[in-house]
Amino acid sequence: ANGLPRWYQPVLRSERFRRVTNDRFFIVIEARDPSFDVEKTRAFLESLGGLGVEVVED
Repeated sequence: ANGLPRWYQPVLRSERFRRVTNDRFFIVIEARDPSFDVEKTRAFLESLGGLGVEVVED
């Protein structure tokens, strides 16, 4: 990847993302790291009080 911004991001398909510009915020964690574990990451974010933890596929 060349590092330039993409016009399309998969997160834009999320219904919850619509609120991010109104009164919410979003954390995006990309899963490119081979040691990434979706369930451990979900559990970690929920343990911090994360609401609506969602996996968005590319």
